[in-house]
Amino acid sequence: MDSPAAPVPAAAQLETVTSRLQSNHPPSPVANCPFVDAIAAVGEFLGTFLFFCTAYIATQAAKNSAAEGTSESVVLLLYISLAFALSLTANVWLFYRVSGGLFNPALTLAFVLLRLMTPAKGALLAASQLLAGIAAAGVAKALVPNYNLAVQTTLGEGVTPVQGFFIEFFLTAELALAVFMIAVEKHRATHMAPLVIGAALGVGHLVGASLTGASMNPARSLGPAVVNLSFASEHWIYCQFSLNVDCEKYTDGF
Repeated sequence: MDSPAAPVPAAAQLETVTSRLQSNHPPSPVANCPFVDAIAAVGEFLGTFLFFCTAYIATQAAKNSAAEGTSESVVLLLYISLAFALSLTANVWLFYRVSGGLFNPALTLAFVLLRLMTPAKGALLAASQLLAGIAAAGVAKALVPNYNLAVQTTLGEGVTPVQGFFIEFFLTAELALAVFMIAVEKHRATHMAPLVIGAALGVGHLVGASLTGASMNPARSLGPAVVNLSFASEHWIYCQFSLNVDCEKYTDGF
């Protein structure tokens, strides 16, 4: 009578299964494709550029504010940045699975252009976001006693409209990248998307609060302007997706 065969160690069994899988499904040649490496290099360039560029500008903006002794002090800058970052983080987390938590017509337009959303839905969400911005500004003005609503986004002293346009352009682009890279592109860090998106907005405020008001959102700029009935001549830089109109003529009679 033959003796029973000795049990095969688990490690040996795993090695056998792995070798069989590799023989039937060899590694994809894409893993060593130069094109993939080139994409990784471009991604590293863009990420490093945005990281250092925003950090440098934020540092200079804080130094300028401290040197000039304006009301835009470093403490106030940090407070505003933290307020916007935490507010966005909390609300994106609340509404992320309800509506996507965009809260931004510029991001909505990006979703439509990338065919992640139908134009009809995009128009509906954008209108809702703009109206919400106006309503929020109205409620804020009503609830804050004895103060005017001083939250409009305007260009800082010495900042030209062209500079303001590109500052807003780059800050909005980084916010959009945070949304697409973390929330839209699904991976293990997707559940942390609200934190990353809030952090991107906070960095944007550190960089641009004293330069352009760090809008990064047409709805954020439109609401206070409508409630205060005050449209600056450079307001168009905060509405880059819309028609450039002379808004001042609509408020001359007020």
